[in-house]
Amino acid sequence: MVRVSTASGSVAFLSLLLWFGLLLLIVGEAGALVRDPAPGLTLPDLEGKSVELARLTGKVVVVNFWATWCDPCRYEIPDFVELHQEYRGRGLEVIGISMDKGKDERVKAFVKEFGIEYPIVVGDIQVARQWLVRGIPMTFLIDREGKIAQVIPGAIDKRALEAGIRPLLGIAPTGKR
Repeated sequence: MVRVSTASGSVAFLSLLLWFGLLLLIVGEAGALVRDPAPGLTLPDLEGKSVELARLTGKVVVVNFWATWCDPCRYEIPDFVELHQEYRGRGLEVIGISMDKGKDERVKAFVKEFGIEYPIVVGDIQVARQWLVRGIPMTFLIDREGKIAQVIPGAIDKRALEAGIRPLLGIAPTGKR
């Protein structure tokens, strides 16, 4: 039997409480955005062309804040690529917002490595504050009216992301055809 000393057990318990509290703060604050109009977003992509969220009204949009150095981001991005390919013909758009500061060449290499075909823009602290981003990855699902339908702090897998996207596209949930 393994025994944990009272002092180290208390520290571990308090650390766990702190992390859960932080997660609840992030989710609670971001959750307040749900059903609000999405904040404005006009940023240049990696080729210098302007990407404007307002021009995508009428489409379902996934907005994903990420960075090349973020391991959970590296985990989820292949799922974004697959879902974009699968559902773009049904009205799905994806915008990736790289939070890599001043590293366009690294971001371009990352985009090539992962086969990303959707627009990638470079964000900054001002954009992150507008969207109440407190950590990355962080994903927002925007409905066809331009309102935030769901906020997802942390990494998300393909199945969960698809479950959020399909109803917004007017497609029955997987397995209910």
